[in-house]
Amino acid sequence: MNSAFKWSLRGLGALLGLFALLWTSAQWITSSRLDNALAAIPPGSQTSLSILTNWNSLNADENGASLFAAAFPLHGALDREHGGYIHTVLKDGWRALPENYKPSLRAWLGSRTAAFDLAAQGAGRPSCRYPRSWNVDPWNVPAPETSGAAFLGGSLIARAAMQAADGDFAGARRSIRLAFSVADSFKDEPPRETLSARLGLHLQILRGLLHVIPRELTAAECDEWIRVLPRPETYDGSLERAYQWDLHVTADLLSGPMSRFWRAWSELNPSRSRRRVVPTWLSDPVAMRDGVRAIADLRHELETIGRPYFEARTELNRMWEEYHELSRGMNPVRRTFVVPSPHYLDHIQMNRSVAALIKTGLEWEKTRIETGSYPIRCDSIDPCTGAPFVVDREPLRLTSLSPRGPRYTETHTWRLRGK
Repeated sequence: MNSAFKWSLRGLGALLGLFALLWTSAQWITSSRLDNALAAIPPGSQTSLSILTNWNSLNADENGASLFAAAFPLHGALDREHGGYIHTVLKDGWRALPENYKPSLRAWLGSRTAAFDLAAQGAGRPSCRYPRSWNVDPWNVPAPETSGAAFLGGSLIARAAMQAADGDFAGARRSIRLAFSVADSFKDEPPRETLSARLGLHLQILRGLLHVIPRELTAAECDEWIRVLPRPETYDGSLERAYQWDLHVTADLLSGPMSRFWRAWSELNPSRSRRRVVPTWLSDPVAMRDGVRAIADLRHELETIGRPYFEARTELNRMWEEYHELSRGMNPVRRTFVVPSPHYLDHIQMNRSVAALIKTGLEWEKTRIETGSYPIRCDSIDPCTGAPFVVDREPLRLTSLSPRGPRYTETHTWRLRGK
């Protein structure tokens, strides 16, 4: 009995020794490969992040952040009643709101004038940089201003619709410009959260413009509305900055103690962290092996988004399909810090498409006003398809076919005013 017990202990000790040897070897090999992958990251792959070096040193009189940040709580969140009214106006225009609801929404928007004025002062500053700590926990940089910007931006679109319905088209254009400025207060920030907030509010404004721009127009008014639209280069560099930030955060976590990586992983995966049985340090070789592939994938994504849109979208869709096949346990880095979604690329292109659609529609209206008829064909290219906008004759309209994901599209329409 004692002899069997002793041999059992010896066998267990041998197994533990073998495991320790294998773990140490795996740790050494994966650590060496990870160091090589980190060292191979080109210095130029993070040029867009140089602005973060002196982020919080901007002079107060040049920074509109404090004014925007004060405007958001002054405006407040939307209550259920007026939030519903504004949703209706954003979706279908001022005319879609029942007449008995309009006085209440008018009064509510009027009570937010002080918040609108503060935001306008912030928009008058040359820059906007909200206080951020980019180096403390870079995987989780809070941006509490995004919700306030969404509420304020939505109210500004509703106010523009109200002003246009009242015939105050100059006021409507000022409200739209201010809404774009609220969204652009995040334009220099690299995280995807603030990029998504900016792109989402831009798209909401552009969709609102399809209802805000009046049916009766002059040639001069067409030019005025065109000047409100964001230019195609408005979004240049924003996607590169976001992907460079992803690479920076991942490289930063993998270049330090693995305990810091696992802390970040636990914060971003709280449910899986609670269910975890094996100590995280035992998974260090797995994480480092996956980290080598993560660095390669992030570098490939960064190279991919520099390609022409259709080529980049095809490759990101392929990577997105592969991403969903990755095991969470064996790929903790890629499943958490590498998200090759084509969503942001498509979102930028959709924004460009809707802006181009509105610009083309206004140009067609101007042609009709000046010559008495619309152009025979559409030569303006839809950024989402690479082909001219679709021209329908019954009813007379221009249509954009925008991607909404890998498998389906969304249409936006400019209804031509003439016959």
